Amino acid sequence: ALGHYARVLDAEDVPNDRLVAFKVMRPEHLSDDGTPRWEARAFINEADLLLRLTSSPTPVRLYDCGYLSAPDERPEGGDVLSLGTNIAAFRENLYPYLAQRWRPYLALELMPRQQSLFYLMKPNSANGRRRLPTEEGIDLALQFAQFLKVAHHHRIVYLDHKLEHGYWDGQTLRIIDLNSSKRLETG
Repeated sequence: ALGHYARVLDAEDVPNDRLVAFKVMRPEHLSDDGTPRWEARAFINEADLLLRLTSSPTPVRLYDCGYLSAPDERPEGGDVLSLGTNIAAFRENLYPYLAQRWRPYLALELMPRQQSLFYLMKPNSANGRRRLPTEEGIDLALQFAQFLKVAHHHRIVYLDHKLEHGYWDGQTLRIIDLNSSKRLETG
């Protein structure tokens, strides 16, 4: 998927024998002077929020974060600085690695495309529908409310309500893409 400032690719996490959603900043968002633009800082923000929300089953899981040297939008090589889920190290390495034109990345739990609410609710697709059955809709709404309750407990405001960020298998709601969400420092 091609987002505003990131490319998300299916990738293989070889050491852990799993497929992941590999989210990497697009090269055009690197600055010429090596200072981090908001697009690079959004990766750190999203990783931080995902770790704070691990008590909720709704957000996708963060497996790894770090920096990638490959210059192409679709990276097929280069060196990687893998930091696992060490957000402090991810933040500390932002300036040095951006100055070398490395890009931040996140390795996330991969969600099945066919469970995207955007595709499930498309009426012109096979098995598409305009709305969920009432029971499913109520269950989804309750799970979303529980996710918001956990997020608010951690002073996180979820700000990116889109069908394409919700995944539904008929029983369980999952949320991707918290990069626009914010953590309130006070109040």
